[in-house]
Amino acid sequence: MTDLRYVLGLAVGAALAVALVVAFAGGALWLSGLYAQASWPLQPRTELTVKLATDAHARDRTIEVLGRRLDSLGWKHTFTRSGADRIVIQVPLQPDTTRLKEVVVTPGKLEFRLVDTLMSPQAALRGHGPSDSEVLYQQAGDQRVPILVKKQAMVDGTDLTDAQASYDQRSSEPRVNFKFNSAGARKFGRATQENVGRPFAIALDNQVLSAPVIREPITGGAGQIAGNFTVQSAYNLALLLRSGALPATLTVIDERTIEP
Repeated sequence: MTDLRYVLGLAVGAALAVALVVAFAGGALWLSGLYAQASWPLQPRTELTVKLATDAHARDRTIEVLGRRLDSLGWKHTFTRSGADRIVIQVPLQPDTTRLKEVVVTPGKLEFRLVDTLMSPQAALRGHGPSDSEVLYQQAGDQRVPILVKKQAMVDGTDLTDAQASYDQRSSEPRVNFKFNSAGARKFGRATQENVGRPFAIALDNQVLSAPVIREPITGGAGQIAGNFTVQSAYNLALLLRSGALPATLTVIDERTIEP
């Protein structure tokens, strides 16, 4: 009988020990999850409030694009809708918010447009330009060089599937490689085939990055953008092109640091 009580005691003790271990483990997991959830709010954060220039219908699509941009940077982020036309953005603390604001507010609209060679940009600026063309500018050092381009784009960034910063194999200068989807590749191939020997402008948000001459049809659905880039600016451009253009113009109306 004594042995039986001893064995039963051991069994009960073992069961209690297992229960305590399981409960402790469960508690540890629960605490770990709680800590993971709480670790984001307990960190200092940078908060930007942006205002959309259009109505709130573009807000959801704007948040999608901003999410892709911040994901590409590897930044944790939250978005909160405020009022009818505002978005509150929180990211980990950024001592210098210059890059954050550039990534958030840059429209990112890429266009490939033919250069109008029938008239000089200077003549067009004097008010004699054709109705289907307009003057854009390319930054060359400290100067802005006018270029007369067609208003109608041959193809734009909506047909891109990828963009990556790279280096030119000959000059080692930073470049941005891009790829089109099948529809974009067909449009770009047809446009370059029909305009061999003519220059075309690669423009981001109505500023010319470069204006190379079409030497031969570009039918492979891929290309390279050169534009006096730094390593950082090439990376930023690739990020914008991969994420897509903003559907609405954004303006930063408030910036603050949130302490835990």
